[in-house]
Amino acid sequence: MKIVVTGGAGFVGTHLAKALRKRGHEVVALDNFSHAMRGAEHDGVVFADVRHVSELRQHVREAHVCVHLAAQIHVDVSMTNPGATFDVNVNGTLNVLSLCEEYGVRCIVAFSSEVYGSAASLEPMTEEHPLNARHPYGISKLAADRLAQWFVERHGTPVTILRSFNIFGEGQDDSVSYGSVISKFTRAALTGEPLTVFGDGTQERDYMHVSDAVSAYLCCLDNPEKTGGDTFNFGSGCVVRIVDLAHPIIRLTGSKAAVRPVEPRPVEVRRLCAGVSKAYALGWEPKTPFDTGLRRFVHWYARSRL
Repeated sequence: MKIVVTGGAGFVGTHLAKALRKRGHEVVALDNFSHAMRGAEHDGVVFADVRHVSELRQHVREAHVCVHLAAQIHVDVSMTNPGATFDVNVNGTLNVLSLCEEYGVRCIVAFSSEVYGSAASLEPMTEEHPLNARHPYGISKLAADRLAQWFVERHGTPVTILRSFNIFGEGQDDSVSYGSVISKFTRAALTGEPLTVFGDGTQERDYMHVSDAVSAYLCCLDNPEKTGGDTFNFGSGCVVRIVDLAHPIIRLTGSKAAVRPVEPRPVEVRRLCAGVSKAYALGWEPKTPFDTGLRRFVHWYARSRL
């Protein structure tokens, strides 16, 4: 099967493309290298920007499936440059969906738990949870999510919508400004810098190891009849407080770094916890416990990044 992966040089895209090739699929990984993993430009990735239909058309036209991962994913960037964020996340998604519909290509689209905003209760957030995105990144993903649903409703286009919760693991972006909190905490701990926590650090997140995220995409790929035209949450179903994340990283790195609280961000999402009963009904479940995944990530980071 020929599968196009947009964002194929990114964190999840690189892991997914590798898993698909291991299965024997012909994979065309597309990326504009704006957030590429190190070395991805030498791994057979084709340059293409989802904002430009002409750069996508020939690849999508020849595919059986398109997995759309390309996005501007950083909340901080979205608040300083919302226009660019919407251009990539909304217009780029519209381009991919339009081409998939034109050529009859099945599409699996990566969206985000940020479309929900903060949890309305202590219960896990199902796919029916109110959509209350808090910042330009979340709003852009919500607009793209709604676009995908419109394609499904208009012509029955077999789009599968994945709302992933927080993904972490080996190879994740470690840039000082825009890396994930786990990457940023690990870098700070290893270099002896303070681990910066916004507010009191009691914000709760649902972390899923990248290997489980990849298995989620593979599960959707393997179940076209059950997933086409539907929406699925993928996450661990468990929460970790940000402040409680800092201390294990300090311990795993053997660091003496301190935790430094700073002013809270005004649009901070307080709680995210995935309701994954629909995903479980497909036969998917996360296999990597958070503690195991965190240990693997920290050890990988210490070996490869510093």
